[in-house]
Amino acid sequence: MAATGHVGKRLVELRLWRGMQARVVADLAGISPGYLSMLEAGERALNKRSTLEAIANALRVAPSELGALPTDTVLNPEVAEALGTLPDLEAALTDVEPREATVTPRPLDAVVAELDYADAELRPRSKIVEQMQIAPRLVREANSLYDAEPGRRGEVLEAIGRTYKLANVSSLALGARSVASLAASAMRDVTAELGPEWAGAVAFARNSALSAGGRERVLARATKTLDGLDKSEDRQRQVAGMLHLQSGLAAATLADGEGAREHVGEARNLARPGDEFGALAIGFGPDNVDFWAMAVEIELGEPGRAMSIADRAIPERHPSWSRQSAFHLDRARAQSSEKKYRKPAVWSLVRAEMLHPVSTRTSVWARSVTGDLLRTVKRDSPEGRELRGLGYRMGIAPS
Repeated sequence: MAATGHVGKRLVELRLWRGMQARVVADLAGISPGYLSMLEAGERALNKRSTLEAIANALRVAPSELGALPTDTVLNPEVAEALGTLPDLEAALTDVEPREATVTPRPLDAVVAELDYADAELRPRSKIVEQMQIAPRLVREANSLYDAEPGRRGEVLEAIGRTYKLANVSSLALGARSVASLAASAMRDVTAELGPEWAGAVAFARNSALSAGGRERVLARATKTLDGLDKSEDRQRQVAGMLHLQSGLAAATLADGEGAREHVGEARNLARPGDEFGALAIGFGPDNVDFWAMAVEIELGEPGRAMSIADRAIPERHPSWSRQSAFHLDRARAQSSEKKYRKPAVWSLVRAEMLHPVSTRTSVWARSVTGDLLRTVKRDSPEGRELRGLGYRMGIAPS
């Protein structure tokens, strides 16, 4: 069974758009022509960030382009609605300078209450459309409060920083790295005079928005920021832990297994139960360390080790559905690499979609694994039926 609309099809479209021969793309990406051919045919899943980024670099596009759907083929209404919110957020980030008053804002306490609601309810429950809908207004209101509340400047700056953080995380969930980068840059400008934990949060946000080829910059920026954090202070410790996890994944994409696992180990040493509800709503903690450790092992080409971590992890303990979804998606990536685990991989994908529908349907990893499984899982099996439904919602049509 073949599938149209898988990542391989998008790869072919981009290669032909560039007017490049397959062998040239393979050579530039450092992979064999045969492997590229299998990727384009949907016969192999694209499971490693380093390969994704190498191919994207060869084609001179952002990695997200390999999983992107042209807007006229987005079938799922929720995905279309989420993508439709991006222009408003980009306009707010572009048009409003940090601390610039452009609207008459609500009182600071009302803005902070809405940010608290976003952190406690919208983000943990994967309500991406609602996040994207409130973010542009919050950007305008929070910045306008700088002049409107001169006696509470420190609180206002933190509220502005949280607003830009919300914009960064929300746009990343849709693969919109350019919008996320705008938010991270603005976040850096307004939080410079706040505590060191904000320097760590900014470094994490900027690193998350980096495109292909930026892994060395991730490591350099994280290392520099980590040196300035006091690990004995809770907020700074938690941010430091997340930077170690981010550095571990970056090292893994550079094939530095020893460095990658060392960073994960440092994060594990810093993690404490209850961190998931702690500093700046970053969701650190022992369970999140396991989630990132799985992604590191997949990137290092060790799906068996990733599945061992998955077997001992308890994703439901983490309060964020989006982080739980990432766990199940990475487990599906690991499972799909071995024939005997392909049926369980389907159910991992289904669980990931249930927890974070929009992000899963637009994820290059989910689309790649789904396209690969559609080719191999029996059509009339329960797993086949689930896959066809998932493929339909992703815009991947089985044939």
